[in-house]
Amino acid sequence: MHLQKLPNPLTQPTHIKHHLIEEIPNRQTRQIIDFIEHQYQCPNCNTKTHVKAPKCPPEGIFGVNAQYQTTLLKFEQRLPFEKVAQQMSRHFNLPMSQTTALEITQRVSQTLRSDYFVIRERIRKSNIVNIDETSIKVDGKKYWIWTFVTKTDTFYVIRKSRGKKVLEEILGADFWGLWVVMGGVVSCRD
Repeated sequence: MHLQKLPNPLTQPTHIKHHLIEEIPNRQTRQIIDFIEHQYQCPNCNTKTHVKAPKCPPEGIFGVNAQYQTTLLKFEQRLPFEKVAQQMSRHFNLPMSQTTALEITQRVSQTLRSDYFVIRERIRKSNIVNIDETSIKVDGKKYWIWTFVTKTDTFYVIRKSRGKKVLEEILGADFWGLWVVMGGVVSCRD
């Protein structure tokens, strides 16, 4: 606090005011976690079994949060893999190559695959599904990102087609519920 030199020194403030600001933390640094893996060997048949800690990713050297951030940068922020790698290094001091970023997103995709099918099944069982499709460029070619929304779930797919086959693929050929498409048009199977 800087006070100008005054003839009479100031002893107590007459008013105290808060000045709140929002700030982001300084660059976060990576954290090294040492997971202990146990190996057991059957004395009768010599079969070896490895047991990993529950929070240890099944493969690779990057933890769950690093994989999560990499995937968000790629798919939510729509960054190319080169930029994903740069951002991970810049913001988290976690160097990785473009290839590593790609491999991480593939691993996350495989990890979430069973959840994907569970959500699709819930969409298929819903009585009402809101549907929209929007064009998107994939390698410079026009594709469609389809969105299927129910009361509890949202499901996305990217397909070349904008046609009925996508509806049958996602909702199933035997879907008898109602679907509401953009603009409020309600359809049902004949």
